[in-house]
Amino acid sequence: MAKALVRFQTKYISRNPIERYLNHRFHHTIYSLIKEARPRSILDVGCGEGIVMRYVLDSIPEVKVEGIEIHLESLKIAKKINPETRVCQGTIYELPFKPDSYDLVLCTEVLEHLQDPEAAFLELYRVSKRFVIVSVPNEPLWRLANMMRLKYCKNLGNTPHHIQHWTPLGFNAIAKKYFYVIRMKVPITWTMLLCEKTK
Repeated sequence: MAKALVRFQTKYISRNPIERYLNHRFHHTIYSLIKEARPRSILDVGCGEGIVMRYVLDSIPEVKVEGIEIHLESLKIAKKINPETRVCQGTIYELPFKPDSYDLVLCTEVLEHLQDPEAAFLELYRVSKRFVIVSVPNEPLWRLANMMRLKYCKNLGNTPHHIQHWTPLGFNAIAKKYFYVIRMKVPITWTMLLCEKTK
């Protein structure tokens, strides 16, 4: 599968052994949290080029996975990589789905780009039947790792378009405003939470 994706310029496919290891940890942690939730249906919000969707579909084929992405170019790639599933265009602030539409809503590497992440949390809550998995960069380790590989040094390691910056405890605190946090995992440069809706 990886060979088929190399032609798409995505951050998840790299020849750098350190980046490959980190990406493996990223995906492995997502899978472990999904398996803990045991959903039958998943919505990937901000699915980008569809790489995470592809890994989930390949690893847990019995689960129905759909995606939504705001950027048209990324959406085109996602459709090519995942021809067997539905991927549509839309914004996290107004998800075009009814309340309680999916057993699990997945939102990885999106919230750090948003002006209003709390409004996004409300939408994730609305369309989920029960579970939500969210991930963001683990700050300040994320920026330190960028600096160590001489990336974005003029911005002190901050990745372009990252406007929110959370430590694991800080991200856990904001998620607790909306969900019960079942599990927090920190696969080195990310913070990942498995959350459950509160009634």
